Amino acid sequence: MAVIEQIITDKYAIYNGDCIEVMPSIKDKSIHLSVYSPPFADLYNYSSSDNDMSNCRSYEQFFEHYEFLVKEIYRVTLPGRLTVVHCMDLKRAVSTYRDFPGDIIRLHEKSGFAYQTRISVWKEPLKIAIRTRAQGLMHRQIVNDSSLCHAAGADYILVFRKEGKNTKPIEHPSGLTVYFGARQIPGDLDKFKGWDDPKTNKLSHWIWQQYASAFWDDIRSGNVLPYKEAKDS
Repeated sequence: MAVIEQIITDKYAIYNGDCIEVMPSIKDKSIHLSVYSPPFADLYNYSSSDNDMSNCRSYEQFFEHYEFLVKEIYRVTLPGRLTVVHCMDLKRAVSTYRDFPGDIIRLHEKSGFAYQTRISVWKEPLKIAIRTRAQGLMHRQIVNDSSLCHAAGADYILVFRKEGKNTKPIEHPSGLTVYFGARQIPGDLDKFKGWDDPKTNKLSHWIWQQYASAFWDDIRSGNVLPYKEAKDS
């Protein structure tokens, strides 16, 4: 296994290494769930390494490289289990976009996965305009020529399922008790914590209704690794 560093305990194993080099050593049908954000094709170039998926000559070459990873994920995933991909539409020209999520869906279907669901993550338009300086999000573009205006693109969570029967059901006997979005759980639902009857557990029902929405508008976007503290020299 081409591993730079690793930590292995009785509960987890963490490997630091190139996914294309490390994954072939992982057993077939051994992974229950994978969640990741791939390089966004040619949007950012992270390094000069030939192994880096972002170091590609073209959008098409990125997918040629990315396909090796998707096939490995399919191999190691248990039947009936999931892989989850975070992505977004990619800028093509001044006010047009490339359907990056759609191409990811088509690649996964080509590799054997079934497309299960897509969740849209709301992005605040003003913050996106300030960060990206996209002309199509500027108010002055409305004044000058609104044909070039566009919406602040969402992030997307794509969920894919490997065909087959899941032999280990993921059960929640007491329902859901914790919600990770920024929206506050209504106070009158506190009494349902530890509620035994799933049909009348209104707390669990409320939490599930937030997650089951196709549109997540209360993501705590600041709940990430601090940039300076997380960045290696």
